[in-house]
Amino acid sequence: MRFLFDGKYAPLTDTMVFIDAPIDDVLRAFYLRIEAITLPGHKKRKTETYIGSFEGLLLKSLPFEYPWKDILFETKSKWTGFFQNFRQTEIYHGALIAYYAKVEAIGAVAWLSDYGRVVNGWGGGAFHFLRNKEFVRTLMLSEQDRWEFDNYGKPFPFEDVEKYKEKFSRNRFTPEMLDKYLKEFSIDFFNEDFYMPTGSKAYIVEQIRPPFNEGDKPVSLVEMRKKCGYE
Repeated sequence: MRFLFDGKYAPLTDTMVFIDAPIDDVLRAFYLRIEAITLPGHKKRKTETYIGSFEGLLLKSLPFEYPWKDILFETKSKWTGFFQNFRQTEIYHGALIAYYAKVEAIGAVAWLSDYGRVVNGWGGGAFHFLRNKEFVRTLMLSEQDRWEFDNYGKPFPFEDVEKYKEKFSRNRFTPEMLDKYLKEFSIDFFNEDFYMPTGSKAYIVEQIRPPFNEGDKPVSLVEMRKKCGYE
């Protein structure tokens, strides 16, 4: 399986949340979520409208960690995409935005490797279907002391449930399966052309605050890739 941009922007592209609403509705829901659960001192944000390529959006999202950025973007489908400039986007944060928009969300995860460990062309990943802040369906392959497969919720009709009976956990969920399942919802996760077609827009929402501690500092793409074992 080929990763977005051959994986050169990972881990920024490892995790995406897709929210079933137009981007302006999602932005309004984002701010409703912030008002409802964020401490007053953490609510100050500026929102930048971006029009351009998805690769350009990824570059504008850097560096990692600080300043904190939440990014919403249009796709070729009805779904609005969401990610953060963290080591890994918080899927539940995306689920809460979808909750305030009164719609469903899908979380997609595909790691290049798990600190250098690879099986079936990836380091594991996940498919999450969320409704009303709840994880309705989850499939995940991750490496703990060994490869482990998590299977929660009722399968969708299109799922290859026989694969979940494979002898080895590492073979029960593959990047090809993730790709197939997401395409059932018209989400072409591994294809750059799916993201921000010509004329679409994105919002970059940056939190305005001083560093909380010495650890709050920008982290470059090279530094973060080293931390993840991608370099």
